[in-house]
Amino acid sequence: MRSMNLSGSSCHHCRHCRDYQMSSRRDGNCQQLSVTVKGNWKACPLFVSTFTPDWETPVESNMQTVLI
Repeated sequence: MRSMNLSGSSCHHCRHCRDYQMSSRRDGNCQQLSVTVKGNWKACPLFVSTFTPDWETPVESNMQTVLI
């Protein structure tokens, strides 16, 4: 029986990112960058896995600094 070697494969493609919205068979939209991307492109540094729980993603604060 042959075992699968996944160490050489990478899931870091745009189509595996949480912010990727598919629009056709090969193309989609990056919600972070507001641009059209191909699903097989290597993901950018903003990549967040689709299966990452919400508590692991950074949350932007809506708080403003108030000077007294």
